Amino acid sequence: MLHGIHAIFPPPAVTGHCGHDPISEAKLAKGEGTWEHKKEILGWCFDGEAHTISLPVDKSKAIAALISATVKKKCIPLRKFQQLGGKLQHASFGIPGGRSLFTPIDMAIKKGDEYVQLTPWLIQTLVDWRFLVLAVAKRPTSIFQLVSRPPHYISYTDACGLGAGGVWCSGTSSLHPFLWQVEWPADIQSNLITSKNPLGSITINDLELAGCLLGLIALEGQNIPLRHIHLATFCDNMSAVVWSYKMRNSVSPIAGHLLRAIGLRIHAQSASGLVPHHIAGENNIMADVISRAFKTGKFFTAQSSLPNYFNSTFPLEQKALWHEYHIPIAHVSSVIACLRGQRLPLESLLARPQKDKSIGGTGLASLASRAPTPSSTQTQCLPSNVMLSQQHLLLGSGQADLDGDIRSVLEGSRMPSRQSARPLNWLANPVQSTAPTKNTNSSLNAR
Repeated sequence: MLHGIHAIFPPPAVTGHCGHDPISEAKLAKGEGTWEHKKEILGWCFDGEAHTISLPVDKSKAIAALISATVKKKCIPLRKFQQLGGKLQHASFGIPGGRSLFTPIDMAIKKGDEYVQLTPWLIQTLVDWRFLVLAVAKRPTSIFQLVSRPPHYISYTDACGLGAGGVWCSGTSSLHPFLWQVEWPADIQSNLITSKNPLGSITINDLELAGCLLGLIALEGQNIPLRHIHLATFCDNMSAVVWSYKMRNSVSPIAGHLLRAIGLRIHAQSASGLVPHHIAGENNIMADVISRAFKTGKFFTAQSSLPNYFNSTFPLEQKALWHEYHIPIAHVSSVIACLRGQRLPLESLLARPQKDKSIGGTGLASLASRAPTPSSTQTQCLPSNVMLSQQHLLLGSGQADLDGDIRSVLEGSRMPSRQSARPLNWLANPVQSTAPTKNTNSSLNAR
């Protein structure tokens, strides 16, 4: 380990500088150089054997106590509130879904008032944070939830003023492709902000984000384990993509409620996250068909039987059939509540969903002929530098593709947590000699 440090930070005998050796003998004397599986680094407890990180117990209790004292007040100085926000920002690095709780905090700080009023929304947010910081101290976070990898499953979603819909298909893990559809209730449709209804309270960006949440709920209903599973979703609304990527915004309270639901569902499932990607509207045909089949138009005929329409228009390989998943009413109602500006109880968002078999028909077999796309044996847990998938992927236009557009998009916009290109083993780094060398720089010799 000491040779590894000197390989990166050479000692004064090599560089000729007047400072001290980068290796601190005083810290070594205190035992900080002792080989251990567990270390506290930068305020986090790292467990190299279990591959987890967690907040130190004393730090999590201190943050929880600070939150408990804060929520009892009616207001708090902005500077104090910013300090609390900084502590929560640090805690969010190792808490999957934690970033989804920052919208009301960001909106309060954005006002710039000398004092921050503790509204019911802010109080609930801080109470949510208190639960999460105490939970991560007891249940460490696996690195598989934090490090981005090629997605196991891929979705395409779309929403309009009438409803939302989408599809799920395989990524690096096999999944029988399925579709889902939800029609908005009358009050949601009438409250959409349009040129004819400028006084509405819901934007199309909110509806698109609600579609992403519904897509996640639909996948949860497939009775497949999502622990440490990496997910990717494609959406043609840039605002929804940016909000989902940051998991926070300071503009839309409704989006804040939806992001909170997405983040806490990810936390409850111990998944690695739902990484969003933008897709051009003309390439998001499958999701467009589902969300726009409610009104008279070119896709209206699909409404009579979506599986039949998909089997004839977007046929799958090896004579497989599309099937439709009907999201349970109770789960749809929770998303509608967010669109109505309601704050859902923490317990309802963290509860494990009841296994549901709301699977619709698979439709009739397609009569269309199509040349098969070659595929090879699937490899699980592919390294980050390996091709996205060894099997065909389903594009948003319904076409199958082995390693084309989707792979390039996913590789180009992955979360910035990919593994460093530096060799895993420090022995692979050449160790510089510690023997004294003659300095040929005349300016340095003059000094």
